[in-house]
Amino acid sequence: MIDTVAHPNGRSLCLLKKDEEGYYLDHAALTNNTEEESIDRLWLVARSLKNEQGKYDYKIQKFDAIKLGRVRFRVKDFRCDQQHMSESELYQQELREAMEVMGPKDIHDESPDHVQCRICWGNEEDATNPLILACKCKGSVGLIHFQCLKSWVLTQKQEKPLSAQNMNVRSFYWKRFECEICKQMYPYTFKIGPTIYKIIDLINEITSSTNNNYILLESMPLDKNTSRNIHLLTVTPEFSEFKLGRGHESQVRINDISVSRCHAIIKCKPDGFYIEDNTSKFGTIILLKNKLRLKASHTMAVQVGRTVISFTIKYI
Repeated sequence: MIDTVAHPNGRSLCLLKKDEEGYYLDHAALTNNTEEESIDRLWLVARSLKNEQGKYDYKIQKFDAIKLGRVRFRVKDFRCDQQHMSESELYQQELREAMEVMGPKDIHDESPDHVQCRICWGNEEDATNPLILACKCKGSVGLIHFQCLKSWVLTQKQEKPLSAQNMNVRSFYWKRFECEICKQMYPYTFKIGPTIYKIIDLINEITSSTNNNYILLESMPLDKNTSRNIHLLTVTPEFSEFKLGRGHESQVRINDISVSRCHAIIKCKPDGFYIEDNTSKFGTIILLKNKLRLKASHTMAVQVGRTVISFTIKYI
């Protein structure tokens, strides 16, 4: 059985399918659409999740894109008591999310004598420090050593001071996370073949300062804003829930009118992190990257643009 869920303009957005395990939603024509900002992407509505026992929270996955109002976060990393993914599975996830970059071999209009890093002017490279094209710049300013770029980006990092009431949240801030010449925004993670390179790698800093569970959130920019924020939420026995919102009582403050005073709550449980929508005005939604399996006696809703479609599987 295959049913099409269509957009008002007539184009199909997703397919409702059934296999031996039951019903599920597939992305149909949107499978190859990688633009998260596209109005045609499918988002799961967090407050729609219900079963026979009542409402339940969404379990956060690594690299999830979560939108509060119009503000978008990406889950960069987390650690919990029961990690259900192997190191190989986590690596494959990171590899899919990383942006593929080119190197000197991909530049056909430059002779080897003119290949050099625009910061250190060197042309040596190895597996740990390759020359890469990290932005849209070309010619003598196109290539840059990975370590040179990483060092330059770290000099721009600022940390917001900790407050006495909020010792479990550290926020790192970059006023501009972009190339100063072409204004192309840098991603956090690159890949060359099967090798992953991280411009911002806070894992060593985190593990050296705490053995507790944590979750790392990346705040994505709005409109033409090129700033970047990273929030490190550290779990302690006394503090395992974090409020996200515009109000002063929120541990992660979001200064945007589309965000409620206490918009959502992130909870740490033994088997992972969960997010609950706190009856916010504009809702909490999670980008669907894979098939959405529909369960019997469960209600789920997906949002496409401004349209919300609810599904409930009942057997009679």
